[in-house]
Amino acid sequence: QDDESSPEAIDAWHESDIRDMAKLLEPIKKRILGIVRGNHFHHFQDGTDSEQRLSRMLGVRYLGVEAAIRLDFARAESLVLYLHHDGGSGGTTMGGDVNGLLKAAGVINPDVVISAHSHKAYGFKEPSHELSRSGDPVVLARDRAFIRAGCFKATNEPTAPSSLTQYVPNYRAVKAYRPTNDGWVELEVEFRPK
Repeated sequence: QDDESSPEAIDAWHESDIRDMAKLLEPIKKRILGIVRGNHFHHFQDGTDSEQRLSRMLGVRYLGVEAAIRLDFARAESLVLYLHHDGGSGGTTMGGDVNGLLKAAGVINPDVVISAHSHKAYGFKEPSHELSRSGDPVVLARDRAFIRAGCFKATNEPTAPSSLTQYVPNYRAVKAYRPTNDGWVELEVEFRPK
């Protein structure tokens, strides 16, 4: 009989889960800019992680633990995104979470910060100022967007505990976290004449 806890068996189990995720993402893979490593990844025996495997299966770019992406549009407009799974997580309260996102913006001063980790789904914009980079020095106002990307993992307890059956509490219950926001956040960008 095979050893179900062998490194090979554990790798195969994770590989199967990643294949299932790849099937779910297949219809939108051409819209995926890249995959950032999260905090519940699996390291395979060959040294790669689960997000690298998912990237390879989908044929999309693997971005590591953080990424800065510049999207160039017509009329020489561009948008800089900063992506990080944990991107400044500041705690379990909403205020701490928001402060963590604001802190993450200091890394490269992007137009948009997108992070996950806390499993919350919300977005907000905050005005900022910067000095023009060419021509006469003029103070320009711009909005910066901050997004917590949400999640797709329900965190309710499936059944009530009982002394008659095995009880395995979920992660949310063990940590006494609030329920998550299942789903995602959409961002609409509008470029205004300068």
